[in-house]
Amino acid sequence: ATSVAAAAAAAPVPPTRAASAAPSAAAFASSWSVLSVPISLRGVRAVYFARHVPPTELSRVGQLASAAGLVGSLAGPLLSQLPFTLYEFALLAAVLHAFALVGFLVFLPPPRRAPPLSRSPPP
Repeated sequence: ATSVAAAAAAAPVPPTRAASAAPSAAAFASSWSVLSVPISLRGVRAVYFARHVPPTELSRVGQLASAAGLVGSLAGPLLSQLPFTLYEFALLAAVLHAFALVGFLVFLPPPRRAPPLSRSPPP
């Protein structure tokens, strides 16, 4: 009986899914926090809005962008607690970015075209 117990204790235990997901969840949470740090993105967003959004829409567009940022800052840490591997999180991020791209293409106005240059005869 002692040899069976000793053999069972010496046998390697395969890692469970939760144990294997713990490092990737920590890596995902750390990566998300690093990506959330740059404050300079707010300046880039403000310049883009100033150039491409009519002044009457600036308040609404700014509020929508802030709301989207708040949802992302809440969803990221919550999603990092799911028992996925880093590869599965990368696929999830790719799918979510594809949905964001479709949303941009649907909701952004078409680009403004510059007026055509008039051709005047040479003097």
